[in-house]
Amino acid sequence: MTTVLRVESVTVAVGGHVLVRELSTEVPAGRMLAVTGPPASGKSLLLQTVAAERAPMSGRVVLGERPTSHPEVRADTGYVPQTIQVLDALTAAENVALPLLARKVPAEEAWKRAEEQLGRLDLNTALWHNLAEQLSGGQRQRVAFARATVYRPQLLVADDPTSELDSASAELVVSVMRDLAGAGSVIVLATSDPELAARADLRLDLGDLAGIPAPAAGL
Repeated sequence: MTTVLRVESVTVAVGGHVLVRELSTEVPAGRMLAVTGPPASGKSLLLQTVAAERAPMSGRVVLGERPTSHPEVRADTGYVPQTIQVLDALTAAENVALPLLARKVPAEEAWKRAEEQLGRLDLNTALWHNLAEQLSGGQRQRVAFARATVYRPQLLVADDPTSELDSASAELVVSVMRDLAGAGSVIVLATSDPELAARADLRLDLGDLAGIPAPAAGL
């Protein structure tokens, strides 16, 4: 049976403000959904909910037959938050190898796959063994994206994954997402870039949904 991500009557709120109300949608395996909308429309909060980083006010998100909050589903979910999160005390290569080692991938294979992923995202080999804190914003974003995708997750949730990147690097990120989709993964991304949104198979514009209040700062 083909795996499908189902968002079922999900309501997302913060500080008493409902940003997404009773949303239902589906994303089949092998497809990429772009979530768009004006600032403060709830894109990041919705992606956090899909990735089970926060609970919805109501409704549920299911991958196949299990909620995305299920431990086995979470273990097979790559999440790239809007705020770049890398481990500054580790090198770029160590950041990317870490999730593989945590999954008991043999060390030699883990390092090889980590370096291949960094190379695919065109991070200069001279930087692979630099501490993450020494990298630029765009380099850190590529490391974070490589770490979330190196183990080929069944579900990838990426919040504005090209915000710090030039067009060439952004194209590499799209290529990795496309390959994951081609292998049967479900991809959900939020973006404010209309060109990136146009590359997705499906699009969900939160600004078009009824019941969204006027934007509030910081949401």
